[in-house]
Amino acid sequence: MPEITYQDLDRTLQDAARVRACGMFLIWGQEALCSRALEKITAVLLPGGRRHPAFETLEGIDANVPLAIERVGTYSLLSEGRVVLLADSGIFLGRKDQVAMLERAAAAFAQDRPRQAANWFLKLLAVEGLSLEDVSTEAIGRLAGRQSGDEDLAWVPELADYCRRQGLSVPSDMDAAGLLKKAVERGFPKGNHLVVTCTQVRKTVALYRAVKERELVIDCSVPTSGRSADRQARTRLLRQQAGEILERAGKQITPDALAAVEELTGFDPRTFSHNLEKLISYCGQRSRITREDVKQVLRRSRRDPVYEFTGAVFGRRLDNALFHLRALLDEGAHPLQLLAALVNHLRRLILIRSFMDSREGACWRPGMTFDRFRSAVVPAAKAHDAAMQECVGGWRRTVEGDDAGRGGRKKAAAADLLLLGKGASPYAVYMRFKECQAFSMDELLRMLHELRTVDAGLKMSAHSPAVLLEAAVMRICRLPSGSSKSSAGR
Repeated sequence: MPEITYQDLDRTLQDAARVRACGMFLIWGQEALCSRALEKITAVLLPGGRRHPAFETLEGIDANVPLAIERVGTYSLLSEGRVVLLADSGIFLGRKDQVAMLERAAAAFAQDRPRQAANWFLKLLAVEGLSLEDVSTEAIGRLAGRQSGDEDLAWVPELADYCRRQGLSVPSDMDAAGLLKKAVERGFPKGNHLVVTCTQVRKTVALYRAVKERELVIDCSVPTSGRSADRQARTRLLRQQAGEILERAGKQITPDALAAVEELTGFDPRTFSHNLEKLISYCGQRSRITREDVKQVLRRSRRDPVYEFTGAVFGRRLDNALFHLRALLDEGAHPLQLLAALVNHLRRLILIRSFMDSREGACWRPGMTFDRFRSAVVPAAKAHDAAMQECVGGWRRTVEGDDAGRGGRKKAAAADLLLLGKGASPYAVYMRFKECQAFSMDELLRMLHELRTVDAGLKMSAHSPAVLLEAAVMRICRLPSGSSKSSAGR
């Protein structure tokens, strides 16, 4: 099958028999589009898609390539066959991609994913013909075109030590790619499929040419230049995405409202989808989304980039969170200001999670509509706030005497413990509840510990504030989810 773009995918998938005849799918490019393409393809290959028991995910390190080939080459006991995903792989990079390999190794190391970091690091060494004994910060810096002694490369010796302790060695140059190329040329058992996702490919490598010749390549990359044709291509992608989301929800959007969403979001497919979902939820039973809806729901995103930053962090949209963090730092935001914003957001989530786990919070249900939230949860939240006000007032009278609580400052302090602050929009609170249902209390407390560590580092460490914040954001976004446990009893 030929190489296709994301825009062509729906039309290609209409010929399901032809798609199922493919043994391998390479999906590469923009992360959010790759994710959507993966969902569409697996829905054709297996009933239920990624939820089917015959679907398996492997981390995209080179060491997993032989395992992936073995799994795909084994006949499944299930009649539908099997699908093996090799996620976030770097196997399609070539000898000229040293900087990309180094950046991926650094990011994985900062996210406390040493195995993934080691994979990229050893791949880089293999490309350059170096051994672990040749490693030095200066040598790696020169390979990546950086200045010698760059402080960002201080992690290199530590990662090299990790590789030695784990008994890892530098592979022969691109041996995993050669192994997969031979498997592609042999073909896979009928009904079994290998899916590889990655953000970058080098189209000149032999493996890419072999896959393109025999299998299906889905190009989800997005043109980034300011040329008119590229801007129009980005707009078409967003509008295709909007059509899919709105059709599933049975909604329509007016042209001026869609233009307003595009203007507020920019080209960020993940955030664009998130904004449309918010609008769909806000509209409730109404079938049409208007510009007034956009004004009511999305206006804060445009005026408050710090709010966008915290929302991306706790929404676990790593690329978006790092983008907003770097933009805010470049604009002169103080690191402690950004840390305080994260802490304040997290405190609200902890407060809501505590309510959701209580007897009073049993009125909340995941998937609840805004209309139902307003009729069932808002009254319970108001009752909770009234009880909390009375409780805090009692504490203060005990500690400070009968005059406690008369000053404005003291009232403001009590408001920190309220679910519905004075003048708070019920819809904004509803969105925070929806955000909170993805976290367990244990998970939120681990995040709080992470931010306390950053606070100490910013105040007492000589490390770069930007590096400390970036590392914390990566770790928070990568924390394993505890949401299934927290909602199991509902």
